Amino acid sequence: MLKLNNAHLSALNDETNKYLILKSPMGIDYTRFQQLLSQQQWQAANEETAKKML
Repeated sequence: MLKLNNAHLSALNDETNKYLILKSPMGIDYTRFQQLLSQQQWQAANEETAKKML
């Protein structure tokens, strides 16, 4: 069984995010939102969501 600690998961998440691109049919750039989520900055990500929805 593979066991990963938080440091391993964070590194894996960072590496994965390099290759994931969120695309929007409306042309909205979600890069900042994606960065906030990958850094587990939930409140800031919520605020970014609100900005994009206005």
